[in-house]
Amino acid sequence: MLQKSLLPYLYILLAAVLSISASGCSQETEARKAPPTVVQVLRLSEAPYLEKEEYLATMRSRKSVSICPFVEGHVTEILVQAGTEVKAGSLLMTIDSRVKSAQTQAVDAAAHSVESDLEVARATLASLESTLESKKAEAEYTRSQFERYKNLKKDGAVSDADLDSWKNRSVSARAEVDAALQQIKAQKMTIQKHERNHEQALANLQAEQANLKYYRIEAPFAGTVGDIPVKLGDYVTTSTTLTSVTENHPLEAYLSIPAEKAASISKGSSVELVSSEGDQFGQAKVAFIAPTVDPDSQTVLVKALYPNTNSRLRADQVVNALIRKDSKRIVSVPTTAVSQTAGKYFVFKAEEKSEGKLVASRKEVEVYGIEGTAYRIKSGLKDGDRVIVSGIQRLADGVPVTAAAK
Repeated sequence: MLQKSLLPYLYILLAAVLSISASGCSQETEARKAPPTVVQVLRLSEAPYLEKEEYLATMRSRKSVSICPFVEGHVTEILVQAGTEVKAGSLLMTIDSRVKSAQTQAVDAAAHSVESDLEVARATLASLESTLESKKAEAEYTRSQFERYKNLKKDGAVSDADLDSWKNRSVSARAEVDAALQQIKAQKMTIQKHERNHEQALANLQAEQANLKYYRIEAPFAGTVGDIPVKLGDYVTTSTTLTSVTENHPLEAYLSIPAEKAASISKGSSVELVSSEGDQFGQAKVAFIAPTVDPDSQTVLVKALYPNTNSRLRADQVVNALIRKDSKRIVSVPTTAVSQTAGKYFVFKAEEKSEGKLVASRKEVEVYGIEGTAYRIKSGLKDGDRVIVSGIQRLADGVPVTAAAK
């Protein structure tokens, strides 16, 4: 009973479907019978093209350091601002060094005192050595006189008293020489002691002076100053980050290349760096290719050196990197000739049918990408094809067209 009650509605639904189908066919037929649509047609010609692979590249600095002090104290000067370009050794800021300066001056005074003692000891040694020479001369003279008087005594020319006198004088002179030698030996030992003291004093002074330099925060190399989180008067410790310095000349572009494509890249290969808007930054040169593949991503790390002489790029900035491949001949079509649907690209070719009449034939194409106002075609079109480049929104597959007069 229920089935019989539904039959009238089913008949009505079937009639509506047949009506819509007939209407659609009628419209398509009418479209095909309509006068040809006037369009602009372009005959394609091949031209040389360098295929490029596009990757994301992260710019990395070859030198970047966070600066922490080696000493504690209050910040007394900040001489740079964030973003300042500095040279190696440039003074960035200072920490209160008054106590350390006083200690260094005291050690310096002690070193000068020890140095003065050493100079006095050396002067004393020089005097003793001069006296020794005089005593040696006196000892030699008295010895020779004693020998002379011994010979004269044999001949009876001198008395025993005269001989004994020269003997005593010779013995006494020799004793004075020995005493002078002992004094010199002792003085040399004194000098050695003073020299050791002097060396230690100089070492202490150098250590104090080195520590005093830690109160001057200097750039370790040429680069750009980063954020400065501290301010004047802040008390800082050895764990406080004062700022950072990053070398931006040159930078390295880090690229992760699929393992199967890495074999086509070699050291010295050119890498074109561009912004997301297509602005060119310049060329980088491949300087490093990792010998191993990352097991997780199955990519190979490639580093390309970029001089960055104009400072257009910064460390950790992400840019597009284009690696050129072999040259080939391809066709290009204006962007006005291409439509996109569900991620696919389509064009309308102007194809001849019977009696030389033209119809729009919708074709799917693959593209390398867009450059300027044209798509570079990878497949789907060839040299000599005629492509419709205007009014494609009004076209459908199979619609008659006529080429506009040039």
